[in-house]
Amino acid sequence: MLSSTLLLVRHRESAWNAARRWSGCADVELTDVGRAQSAAMAPAIARFNPDRIVASDLRRAAQTATIVATALGLAPPQLDARLREHDTPLWTGLTRDEIDQRFPGALDGWRSGVCLDLPGAERWAELEARVIAGLHAAAESAGGGNVFVVAHAGVLRAVMTAVGGGDIKVGRSKGVLLRNDERGLRVIGITRVMPSEASDAAPPQRGERTAAGVQESSRIGSVPSQPIEAALTKS
Repeated sequence: MLSSTLLLVRHRESAWNAARRWSGCADVELTDVGRAQSAAMAPAIARFNPDRIVASDLRRAAQTATIVATALGLAPPQLDARLREHDTPLWTGLTRDEIDQRFPGALDGWRSGVCLDLPGAERWAELEARVIAGLHAAAESAGGGNVFVVAHAGVLRAVMTAVGGGDIKVGRSKGVLLRNDERGLRVIGITRVMPSEASDAAPPQRGERTAAGVQESSRIGSVPSQPIEAALTKS
């Protein structure tokens, strides 16, 4: 099997992100701010030197990927429904306050990792399985090259719980670096994808583990914070 490297990032700001509404699988577009953030991300993605771009088929991810593809002169992104956000129909469209009112304590449990299976939602194990299948397909399509992948916050979290060694939150200004080879799919690092002045990073919520300071992982040995260049040269 040829080794492929993937850079997985969250889409940029959508209309419901701006309104602080839970998006789930709703098909929401980017805001003007989100489009500007997508363009600002392009220089970091150029250093990754992607051969192709793959994205969730939801518009906020597809639009982010298309803006980067245009900036880098690459083919339009390949869209894959397996990379969609966690499907949470009972929460979709609600504000955080509305979720707390209708489902007392559930949001705090989800934030802290105590309960990832939300009321009426896609089971977390099912989310992990479809996301990993989509990422394997993206890696195989590259034929040993580099793949830039645009998805959602829940997808990044599912990758970390499935193959990253724990429930580790990845900030909005950063992406997850993965390697797919004969050893399987694994996380090899966390890297910044947004310039500091354009970062939309938010402080961690109560009880969250973040990628900063992660030292040990039972599944991959370590999840170091590293620049894109280091991942490209790591064997």
